[in-house]
Amino acid sequence: MGFFIFIHISSNRFNSAISEYARNSHIALSSKNQKSVLVLQNGTAPLVTAQKKTTKVIGVNLKSVWTFFYLFKILIKYKPKQVITYGGSENFQALILKLFFWNVNFYRFKGDKINSPSFWSILKLKLPHLHIKSYIVPSAFLKEQLMQQTKKPIRIIEMALDKEKFHFINSDIKNEIIIVGRLDPVKGLRKALSDFSEIQKKIPSLKLRIIGEPKNISKQTLEDWILVSGLMVGRDVYVDYTRVDKIENYMNEALFGWVCSEGSEYICRVAYEFLMCGTPMLVSRVHSLQSIFDSQDGFIYSHNSRNRVSEMAKFLQSQIKLRTSTREKRATKFQAIYSYESHVRKLLTI
Repeated sequence: MGFFIFIHISSNRFNSAISEYARNSHIALSSKNQKSVLVLQNGTAPLVTAQKKTTKVIGVNLKSVWTFFYLFKILIKYKPKQVITYGGSENFQALILKLFFWNVNFYRFKGDKINSPSFWSILKLKLPHLHIKSYIVPSAFLKEQLMQQTKKPIRIIEMALDKEKFHFINSDIKNEIIIVGRLDPVKGLRKALSDFSEIQKKIPSLKLRIIGEPKNISKQTLEDWILVSGLMVGRDVYVDYTRVDKIENYMNEALFGWVCSEGSEYICRVAYEFLMCGTPMLVSRVHSLQSIFDSQDGFIYSHNSRNRVSEMAKFLQSQIKLRTSTREKRATKFQAIYSYESHVRKLLTI
């Protein structure tokens, strides 16, 4: 039990998954009348959304020479029992803060790439983290990676999501696979379009919907990729370039959700949201994605497999007949893992 402070001020992205994780931890605790403070980098999207939903949200300028003293004042003011840090800069500052707040438990969240063990990587991991009581990771995959580099305790605490928003709705299921997320090359869209073109030859009624804001892929580039893949916008592929209201309705109506990433999927919020709605998944075998569900809840494929398209098509054909029969049970299972209640319960026992 006790007062938590979540500090993530070293993100190099406007809307990082790790900042979202920290924000959702704060929102989850607040929703259960538990005390916490969230400290994020000024101007980031998670800071703005947290300020709209909860109190005790503080923005900090990372580049300020006064950052350490600001964090010092926050700890003096709120007298926390636990402090969780998420990135490089605040971890070093927490090491110094521990000298002044020796009765506070400091924890280190690891939600990104963990390099292969080496003398220097282990030394780099140990030196700035001598002060921490234990590590927190969002998946079994990352725990297995981290266990190779430290003997400190490691707790798996999955991301907190709102089950009042992401839940099973008894909907008419469309013959659509849906991809949700920013339009970025690392998300594997180009290869996914090529794969979908081949899948559609085996299942002609199947459509693809892409929902995401352009990031490092322009609208024109995406539409060129669609045409080159032998597909047509508005006939085979539907694209929503802005955030849509009631995204949970789209997720519930989808035949499958698809995370086709070729990059750093260590925290995959979208996959969790689909599963909480009961919607089965197609996911690439990338990092934490390979350990989020079993064969009853979706299909995990390798980008390097020559047979991936035929395997995906075969799986889709076998699942089309099921449609809603297993969805409510699946939603209940994943809500128990990713709900605010589950997250808070695990946080309070670290």
